[in-house]
Amino acid sequence: MRKQIVFVASCLAFSLCLLFGVFAGGQKDGTAEAGAKKVITFWNHALSADAAWENKYWQDIIGGFQKENPSVQVDMEWVPWDTFWTKLVASIQAGNEPDLHHAGDMHMLAFVPQGKVLAIDDLLAELGGPKAFSPLLPYYQYQGKTYGLPYVEGGYLFYYNKELLAKAGQQPPKDWNELVKVAQAVTNPDKGVYGIGVDYSAGNGDSQVFSCYRGAGGGVVLDENHKVVFDSPQNVASLRFYTDLGLKYKVVPPGSVALTAYETTATPVLTMFGNEQIAMMVYWQLGADQIKNQFPKVWEKTGVTLIPKGPSGRSGSFAATNPIYIHSRTQYPAEAKKFVKYFFKKEVYGGWIKGSGWIPGLNAAWDLQPDTEWRRVAKAQLPTMWRGLGASHPKNGAAWEAFLDAAAVQDVLIGNMSPEDAVKKAHKAYEDLYYGD
Repeated sequence: MRKQIVFVASCLAFSLCLLFGVFAGGQKDGTAEAGAKKVITFWNHALSADAAWENKYWQDIIGGFQKENPSVQVDMEWVPWDTFWTKLVASIQAGNEPDLHHAGDMHMLAFVPQGKVLAIDDLLAELGGPKAFSPLLPYYQYQGKTYGLPYVEGGYLFYYNKELLAKAGQQPPKDWNELVKVAQAVTNPDKGVYGIGVDYSAGNGDSQVFSCYRGAGGGVVLDENHKVVFDSPQNVASLRFYTDLGLKYKVVPPGSVALTAYETTATPVLTMFGNEQIAMMVYWQLGADQIKNQFPKVWEKTGVTLIPKGPSGRSGSFAATNPIYIHSRTQYPAEAKKFVKYFFKKEVYGGWIKGSGWIPGLNAAWDLQPDTEWRRVAKAQLPTMWRGLGASHPKNGAAWEAFLDAAAVQDVLIGNMSPEDAVKKAHKAYEDLYYGD
């Protein structure tokens, strides 16, 4: 998943496309050869806050791999997040999908039952087996087979301004009741300070953040029997609490919306936190490096902890799990596997994780990361993370891309619907999506 997963700003990917284009050139047909070389194509999507660093990292990695494997050429194309799903579906329908790709686990699994993704249990065994990877490895498996390996993993964390909370005589909240109490104590509209920033946009950002609250509330979209259960008391209560932060409790600043459906790394929420207009926010773990780099003085007084628990008794972060995987159409499966194996060398993968701001899915790479508060919190929440929609299903990718959770939020905030009616409307839309042709 985009992070996704996702979760990352489409403008970063767009910048990569403009600045660097398709790295290494070449044709996209896996049967093409460049001077007798075997050509494999790789679709990439921006997943760090530094487009120039990310592109250079991949240039270096591809260059190193090609030096060790002179008969292989890797053609990498940067594809913006806000167009990748449409482009991927179209490419698979046309039979010209890339050899290698990374996306959310729900996106990958959409094509596994169709036989479009290559099982890589042999590669998993070469890399040390399941024990070499994080507890989220099952997210890349289907009916006992493994189809992807963790390109990035992570989720949302709870950021708070220690100084603003201390001035209000408050501690970081541990549950929803405390969250309201602390946010109200901090909020001072006359001074332009609010308790918490919330992304109430109509797209990906809001779907991800609300799914965190929905998870803490104990609600899912799809149960283990693949039945749509969005119309549940838990989801109604979660939607009411989430929208009440702005409508009832007035602890959310006006205008806390994402710039576009996918632009979540540069939203006003992060900016407001950096400008000390809000004291708390639920935000991607990538926010740690962003605050540190963009607002260093605020970073010095920033604390990071788990998202406050909801009525379910659990913290709310869903799992942002983006696997790298191989499409079964590839003419060169052995070479594609070699490239993935090269990427998962400890020093190679560790460099990616350290520079990108994600946490490693490869256990051996943990000791290459700085020992920071946010990384300790992110690691602690790994075993408790959950899928944003619930049970695994081939239609989860399309369901996530429909942003129906965000639509329910918008229906309450803008359409003046009750949470009950908004949930019923979204439930019907989910049923049409999962049960339709």
